[in-house]
Amino acid sequence: MYRFELRVDGMTCADCERAATRELVRVSGVEDVQVDVPAGLIWVDCRSVPPRDQVEAAVYDAGFDLTAMSELAR
Repeated sequence: MYRFELRVDGMTCADCERAATRELVRVSGVEDVQVDVPAGLIWVDCRSVPPRDQVEAAVYDAGFDLTAMSELAR
């Protein structure tokens, strides 16, 4: 299992959380998504390392900008 932390700009409310979660769970391999709206953080648990372009596209499709993506210790 892999865990990634995404830093995003533009999240302000519960609708933002739902939109980010909805788009990210569509990325192949994503198992779980946790969102901290005030901090602008999203944690993504995956079976394998997701393609960065797919993650970026999912964040963009949800209406936000991805500013950083880092893998956390497993």
